[in-house]
Amino acid sequence: MAAKVFQIIGAVIIVLSVLIAVAVFYFLNKGLKKVNKVLKDNRGDVSKDLLTGLDGLKEAEGQLEVVTAVTETVKAGMRSGIAAADKLVVFVKSSAFQMGVPVAMWVMLVFVAIPRALLPRKKKKKKATPIPPPSWEAAAK
Repeated sequence: MAAKVFQIIGAVIIVLSVLIAVAVFYFLNKGLKKVNKVLKDNRGDVSKDLLTGLDGLKEAEGQLEVVTAVTETVKAGMRSGIAAADKLVVFVKSSAFQMGVPVAMWVMLVFVAIPRALLPRKKKKKKATPIPPPSWEAAAK
């Protein structure tokens, strides 16, 4: 008896679901036809907008490639700058620099500063030319 009840309930549900599906598909058909008419009228505008968007994407891709190239160039410059700074630090820490700077300073002192200080220098005297005040110029006229 329970099996018969479930069979009847199942048949009723199938019939109701078919009727509901017919109604849903009917209204869905009407709605899709309206949407199709609207899209058909605006198809040219939509395609133009789509092409414009794609062109914008292509342009943006080109700009990204340019930015990538510039970034790579900057990275290469930074790497070479860091390598040069490393070499400079190694040189500054080296004993040649540590001993060479004081030796160079003493050599400059001995060969340049001391002879200049010991030798008398002739000073050229400049004759001072007086600048007359404006009142003299007015009197001369």
